[in-house]
Amino acid sequence: MSVLVVLLSRKLRACITFAERGPGYGPSASSSSSTNQFSDDGKEGDDKAEGPQDYSNVSNQEKTSMSEEERFAEEQARRRQEEFVRQAVEEARIKKEAEVLLQMSQRAYGRGVYDKSVEMLEAALTKVPGNSNLGGEIQVWLAMAYDAVGRHADCIALYKRLEGTHPNNNLRKQAADLRYIAEAPKLKISRDEMVKVPLIEKDYDRKAKTWSQTVKEKRKKPREKSAQNRDYLDDWLVWEPPRWEKSPYFWVAVTIWLTMVGIFLTFQN
Repeated sequence: MSVLVVLLSRKLRACITFAERGPGYGPSASSSSSTNQFSDDGKEGDDKAEGPQDYSNVSNQEKTSMSEEERFAEEQARRRQEEFVRQAVEEARIKKEAEVLLQMSQRAYGRGVYDKSVEMLEAALTKVPGNSNLGGEIQVWLAMAYDAVGRHADCIALYKRLEGTHPNNNLRKQAADLRYIAEAPKLKISRDEMVKVPLIEKDYDRKAKTWSQTVKEKRKKPREKSAQNRDYLDDWLVWEPPRWEKSPYFWVAVTIWLTMVGIFLTFQN
């Protein structure tokens, strides 16, 4: 009887202890906790094993994105450089065309073909900016051509625009001087007041023609005949006396002879 009481008391204490410590106590709990611990440790190990692999993937992706950005930047820089070169070549070609038109217009202006000069200068001005040195030179010549064809108002307006807007001081000063000359009052002279200069073109042409004929005759003149083929009869017929008057020795001899004759006559008397 005493033994049963002892056993019951122990069992009761165990139940009380189990109730106080909760359901996580006991062999099942310890086994489950150990199982959970092992599973957690396995997960942590997997995470630790997978960690470096994920970091390497991220770094590779970053390198790939960076290399793509670098390639894109290099491509953009190359395209910009090609565009700059193309623009430079195009500007050089257009400038060359404007210079050629300016030279042709200057020739036309010098020959008095003012209408054609105006057309070429206006075409040249569309190819270059007006505030450049070449554009300013073209505008100066265009103003002079305007004045030559009778477009006086356009000439003065262009000179004033050059004076006020062009950055080159020399061109501004040149435009101001030309405008002052263009605005000066014109002298009206009648035909009676004009000075008539005789034309000497005919005499000049005649002399030039004579000279050219002389040169041609000298070029066409055959070489001197050799001594074997020379015709002495022709030489005698075309013989001319030597021109002693051109020789200084002749005049020295004449002077000495006259002096001696004078001395002889003096002593004889």
